[in-house]
Amino acid sequence: MATSPASELQAGEFTGRAEFQQALRLAIEQACAQGCTELGAFDPDFGVWPWSEVGLLDLLSDWVRAAPASRRLHLLAPQFDGVRRAHPRFVAWRGRYGHAVQARVFELEAMAAVGPGGPAALFWARSPATQITLRLMSTRNWRGSVSFEASEFVRWKDWFDVIAQHSYESFASTTLGL
Repeated sequence: MATSPASELQAGEFTGRAEFQQALRLAIEQACAQGCTELGAFDPDFGVWPWSEVGLLDLLSDWVRAAPASRRLHLLAPQFDGVRRAHPRFVAWRGRYGHAVQARVFELEAMAAVGPGGPAALFWARSPATQITLRLMSTRNWRGSVSFEASEFVRWKDWFDVIAQHSYESFASTTLGL
């Protein structure tokens, strides 16, 4: 996914499902291009995320291979059934790159720890030089925002971490059969 000046991720607000998905693509692309060491994603089911797009998976593969010991994708959800149904390519990719993916499930009661007013979905990325925060505030009108501000990153990364503290490992990278 090569970027052109017209398709660079811009700070600001967006509205619409297609705009949310495009902002996610661009945020992941920019995070990978800038060598972010950590990516984080929060969503109730990840069904509308572009996880199974070949170009995105190629980017993530290159991102992990660039520094396999230091790259980490953190996924946080109440369950991963939506990922398994909607994103078979991503599930296969996770099998190959499971060492770089931490998938955690939280009980809905964990949301009480952060209080009301959190995003419906969240993507964050950081490197020593940059922080990216993409928040989806409503799935009714798909309203959200993109920010490169350190204060926004810290606020929403802390929010993510509080929920993660009330979670447990899930979504195994391999399935054992009997």
